[in-house]
Amino acid sequence: TFYGVFLVRDNTGVTFKRNDAGTRVIVDQVQYMDIEKLAMACRINVNKYVSRNGKYLTFVRRKQQIVSEYFLRWICVSQPESSKEYTEALYSIVREMPLPIDEDTSEEIDLNTFRRRIVNFISGQNYNVDLHVLGEHFYDDRNAFTDYVTENEIEIDREFRANKTALRKFHQIHLKAGDIEIKFSRGDLNDSVRLGRGNQVIIKNETLRNALSDELENE
Repeated sequence: TFYGVFLVRDNTGVTFKRNDAGTRVIVDQVQYMDIEKLAMACRINVNKYVSRNGKYLTFVRRKQQIVSEYFLRWICVSQPESSKEYTEALYSIVREMPLPIDEDTSEEIDLNTFRRRIVNFISGQNYNVDLHVLGEHFYDDRNAFTDYVTENEIEIDREFRANKTALRKFHQIHLKAGDIEIKFSRGDLNDSVRLGRGNQVIIKNETLRNALSDELENE
């Protein structure tokens, strides 16, 4: 059992009709609800709400952040879904799903490249994530992600706004210990950056090595 809450903006337009004699056309201005351009909506899973078992609130569309915040206040949501949780869930999904095929090479895209492309695509969508759009873009199958989510009973909305901080997991590792801070792509792990013996972290990067050498010489 579900309840639906919809915010639909009114619009203005004109209608054309002939007079009774059919000799002329009458133009009449009207107000109407433009359902095609739904401003915001949500659905409430009543069973989950009553039992407090799982996320009961799902947003049908969340394209404009300002409208979203207004909508949350309007329906009195005290604990909206966490975009951070959904972004982290997407990270796990991407890690576990079969990798898509690269159209240029006809081979599987390696995981790090896939993660990077996911981030670039989401950034190009103004950080709005639609699992159907992702499936269509990367697998040529709009249900690729949603089917995986259903089969594995993963808690994630089909549409949500990506959390930029959680999105870092897709493409970089950021570590800080005291005054030393390193940030590198996951694709560089074990290639340019790897663990040594004991307390060693080995960084193999000619550009960085030369820059550090020049800095020390200048001092």
